[in-house]
Amino acid sequence: MTRSEYQELVNFIGPKFDAIAERFTGVEARLTRVEVAVEENRHLIQIVAESVTSLREEMAREFSAVRGEMAGESAAIRGEMAGGFAAVREEMAGEFAAVRGEMAGGFAAVREDMANGFSAQTKLINGLDARVGRWEGRSA
Repeated sequence: MTRSEYQELVNFIGPKFDAIAERFTGVEARLTRVEVAVEENRHLIQIVAESVTSLREEMAREFSAVRGEMAGESAAIRGEMAGGFAAVREEMAGEFAAVRGEMAGGFAAVREDMANGFSAQTKLINGLDARVGRWEGRSA
């Protein structure tokens, strides 16, 4: 390349490099502003992250407390139900025992009546047998 060709190339490329340098000068200032904004936002993001962590811990404590209350209430309800069922079972057992007693007394009375009836029937049959035997003895 000759000296004049080189000079012509520098004259052609030089303004283009200058334009590019001007563009980058504005970009560098914008990049600096972006870096500052990122640093400011990083602090805000850290505050948000700490708040979220604190909120999560508080919610975990609250949920734990609610679970504890629910478990306590459930245990209390189970205890009340167990006591109620035990009372109902005891009352039913007493009522069944009373019914069984009444039935046993009723059956005993029926058996006694039947035994008395059979005894009376046996006496009647024996009495009839004796009368029939006497009638047969008379008629013979």
